Amino acid sequence: MEMKHKNTYEQLKTEMSRLASIRRVASLSHWDTQVMMPKMASPHRALQSSAMAQLMHREFTKAEIGQWLDQLMGAPQSSFNQREWFNIKKLHRSFEHSIKLGEELVRKRASLSSRGYTLWQKAKAENSMGEYADVLKEWMDLIPEISRRLYPDLSPYDARLEVYEEGLRLSQIEPQFALLKKGLRQLLELTLPKMEEVGPLPKNYYAVDRQILVGQFLAASLGFDLSRGRIDTSSHPFSMGIHPNDVRLTTRYSTDEIFYGIKSLVHECGHGMYEQGVPYELDPDMPSTSTRGMVIHESQSLFWERMIYKSAPFWEWFFPILKSHFPQELKDTNSYEYYRSSNRVSPGFIRIDADELTYPLHILLRFELETELFSGKLNVSDLPEAWNAKSMDLLGFTPPSLSLSVLQDVHWADGSFGYFPTYTLGAMVACQFFSQLQKANPDVNNWIRQGRFQPILSWLRQNVHQEGALLEAPDLIKKVCNEELSATHYLNYLEKKYLPIYGL
Repeated sequence: MEMKHKNTYEQLKTEMSRLASIRRVASLSHWDTQVMMPKMASPHRALQSSAMAQLMHREFTKAEIGQWLDQLMGAPQSSFNQREWFNIKKLHRSFEHSIKLGEELVRKRASLSSRGYTLWQKAKAENSMGEYADVLKEWMDLIPEISRRLYPDLSPYDARLEVYEEGLRLSQIEPQFALLKKGLRQLLELTLPKMEEVGPLPKNYYAVDRQILVGQFLAASLGFDLSRGRIDTSSHPFSMGIHPNDVRLTTRYSTDEIFYGIKSLVHECGHGMYEQGVPYELDPDMPSTSTRGMVIHESQSLFWERMIYKSAPFWEWFFPILKSHFPQELKDTNSYEYYRSSNRVSPGFIRIDADELTYPLHILLRFELETELFSGKLNVSDLPEAWNAKSMDLLGFTPPSLSLSVLQDVHWADGSFGYFPTYTLGAMVACQFFSQLQKANPDVNNWIRQGRFQPILSWLRQNVHQEGALLEAPDLIKKVCNEELSATHYLNYLEKKYLPIYGL
């Protein structure tokens, strides 16, 4: 790198590090909103979030940053290594986007996000759309304006997908989802008539304090570094990578059962271990050493939740540990029965509690509603009725309340339309990644039976995490798996797993 370019690049890095510190303070505020903030603080937090968003926008769009980026973009690409050139291009794109958005729109977005979360909580508790419907209507006015400014050449929903996974398009998703819908319906036709042959998880009273201890033990066993992260509870489980050395996870517990609270924690651990595993030290506070888009992020959480936690080898190892914490509650159950019960196919109202066969149908329900909202076929006021109709079509039932239907998820409250498809796309990728892990390490199931998760995490670190954000999702999948994303692998995995569980 020529000296003049090197000096400019170093100036840029120094400024990005300063701005990263401001962004992390804003992230802590968002975490606090969902975990610890007093209810009465909500209006003030909305103002604080708005002010912080304005500050970050103003600082990032300073003239000198634009001048540095223009100078670096005008230099020969050969002047930089791969990471440096990626950082320059990524920051230049982000700078242009920030200029196009403008400070006022950024302020409105941050304020609506903070207000939306509080009103969603209220609406869910009261089982009424109430003011939350007004928030959704505001998003449906604000998001198209954001999309027009940033992605004028994209359709409204493609613009939403671009937010969560660059390059992802509706034309890529729809064929895979159509194949998945058909395959899932065929599997459900086989398994649902035999549903009663697999009993439900044992109901009892499971003390939350003991669940928390088990969860912390399991998180540490999988590889989540608790010296660089923490675990809390929230209304809706989530993870937040504030810094590779400050990763926050939450889950929610029920005293009626133990499986789903810990499953949610394992899911968030997958996100958290990804955040802790990025190659931050190679290029601190620059885009290349961040995580990839949400398809890859969800692949990491679902890898640990589905491929590990819900597998038979895992329960051979973990059930005796779980039983030692709940000896009376689980005295009449063995590990194989618990494994079968934990994989019981049973259509239900709540997405995050759904089994593997019906979970993608929950995603398809939301995906179809979103595409209809953004195409103009559906209005916000139509959502409850449209939800019920699609629930009957896809899942075979109508939810008895708004809290169990359109109000159950937090995502739309902060404008995260376009996020839901990444869950199922991530599940497909997780399946393909695990297949490659098995090919490279035929002994992987024995590792799981023995509670040896470090070799698995090391494989993910080497093949996925250490890439940072350098490769877009399709390129990373191709590099790791030697093939493109496909619903066929996912359907094959589900068939091989669930048909034996039901003796088919």
